[in-house]
Amino acid sequence: MNFFIFYLFIFFLHCSNGFMLNNRLFNRFTNKLKYNDNELSNKKMISIAPGGTNGFYTLGVSSYIKQNFDLSNYVFSGASAGAWNALFMSYKHDPNDFINTILNIDYDNAKSILDIEYDIKNTLLEKYTDEDFNLQSVYIGVTTFERFKFKTEIYTDFENLNDAIEACIASSHIPFITGGLITKYKNKISFDGGFSTNPYLDKLKPVIKLSHTMWQNKMMSTIKKTFNNNEINEFGDIPDIALQKPGDFNVYDLYIKGFEDSKKNDWFLRRKIK
Repeated sequence: MNFFIFYLFIFFLHCSNGFMLNNRLFNRFTNKLKYNDNELSNKKMISIAPGGTNGFYTLGVSSYIKQNFDLSNYVFSGASAGAWNALFMSYKHDPNDFINTILNIDYDNAKSILDIEYDIKNTLLEKYTDEDFNLQSVYIGVTTFERFKFKTEIYTDFENLNDAIEACIASSHIPFITGGLITKYKNKISFDGGFSTNPYLDKLKPVIKLSHTMWQNKMMSTIKKTFNNNEINEFGDIPDIALQKPGDFNVYDLYIKGFEDSKKNDWFLRRKIK
C-alpha cells in the first residue's frame, strides 16, 4: 500500500507541475460541503491561503485583524497554513494570549514541518479546551484521495479541539516534504488543501483573502492605483507553496513582519472589513 501511494504521489507531482496551487488536476474533483444555509445567511467570510512556514507571517496579518476589527459575524475558511490561522481566528479570548503561546514554543528540536505541527498541537491541547474556540466558525479545506479520485473536502462541525487540529494537520500534509508518507483524516487519505484550486467554503464570497504575499510592494502599488479609482481588486492565490526547513526561519520575525505590514496597510483593511 505504501509503495502504491508513493508512486501515485510521484505521478501527482508530474501532473501538478511542481506543487502549483492553481492545479487543474483537481478542478474536476470537488466535493461540495453540505452546510446549513440558515447558519451562513447572515455571515461574512475571511479566507486564508496556504503558505507553508510563511503561515507565521499570515499569523501576524490575522492577529492584527483580530485585534482591530469586530469579527463576531465572520466565519473563517482556510487550507494548509491557512487552516491553522482559521483556527486562531476562532479563538474567543485575548489574541495576544494565543500568540504568546505559539511564539514561545521551542521549535529548535523540530526536524520537519510535521514536528512543528505536533509541537503546536500538544501545546494547544495542554493549555486550551473546546470552549476557548468558536469551532463552528472554522472551515478547513483538505485534498483527499478516495476510490482513485482526488476531491476537495471542506470540513466543519468539529467534534472538539483535537478534531479541528487533526484537520489542520491533514490540510498541511505533503508526503515526504512536510514529514511522513500517509496522513488520514476521517479515514480518508489526505493531502495539503493547497493542492486544490479552491479549498474554501464556496457558499460565501470572501470579504478578503489573507496570504503571506498580500502586502508585497508590487501588488500594493496596483491596489492603491485602483483604490483611487474606487475599485478594489481581489487578491489571487499565492503562486506556490513556501516550504523551509525548521531552523531556516524565525517564527517571531515572520509574525512581527506580518503584523507590521498589516498595520501599514490598515487603510485597505478598513475598506474591506467594515
